[in-house]
Amino acid sequence: MSARSTLESQLETEYRSLVAALGPWAQVFDLRDRPSQITVRGPAESAIFRSGDVTVYRFGPSLMVHQQLAGWTEAYFMLRETTEGVKLLRRGFIGSHWSQEDVVKVEKSIQHLSLVAA
Repeated sequence: MSARSTLESQLETEYRSLVAALGPWAQVFDLRDRPSQITVRGPAESAIFRSGDVTVYRFGPSLMVHQQLAGWTEAYFMLRETTEGVKLLRRGFIGSHWSQEDVVKVEKSIQHLSLVAA
């Protein structure tokens, strides 16, 4: 097996692991079977996976999800795996130009989770 195919296999495994760890959140963010873009980072960090308008990666024990909103604005969700499933620790916006429409989109994601996780 070549070094490239080994790396691709490891990255596919890592992505599937992230999607599995997100549990019902993966459905909320409509994560695809395969990411559309992968950015490899340092050896101690997770790769960054892009799927549609969502970016997902591990940051220490947390699962980070960034959802593209209008313009340069993103919503972020910091999640953590617990014995009771994935819990939302923090959410907010990155960018200074978020709108009420962006807030509604984020709240719909949260509401959708409560339906999916029920």
